[in-house]
Amino acid sequence: MANDQNNTTGQNGATGDWGSGMARTAMRGMSMQNGMNDDSRQNGESVREKLEYRAKMKKYKEKRDKAVETFKTITGETVETREGAVKALAWIMKNKSYTQAAEAIMAASDFCWACNEEDAAKDVKEEVSTLSGLMRG
Repeated sequence: MANDQNNTTGQNGATGDWGSGMARTAMRGMSMQNGMNDDSRQNGESVREKLEYRAKMKKYKEKRDKAVETFKTITGETVETREGAVKALAWIMKNKSYTQAAEAIMAASDFCWACNEEDAAKDVKEEVSTLSGLMRG
């Protein structure tokens, strides 16, 4: 009777002892295959995240460059820092038309937003590098 309880019928009608080495090997193979799928899925997600991050940073750079071009068109000078953007915006608001002032306000918004994203990306990279070094040491 004990033998009857250990014997089972598989999907193809084959009878086998699930406690046998053959069944354990099959289960181990399925487990390893799932593990490989998990690893490749994680690698794929990691690559996707990196591509999305690069695309996002490219968009920030484009916004920043467009804002710099707007400031240059209106003031004749290149803006490279937040302080420069404030100075240019103040000058534009005092000396130019309302339309140009509005364009400059929008450009300042994009410029500062892009600068914040770039600064945050640098800070995170430095923090991760520091933590990584501490974990190794």
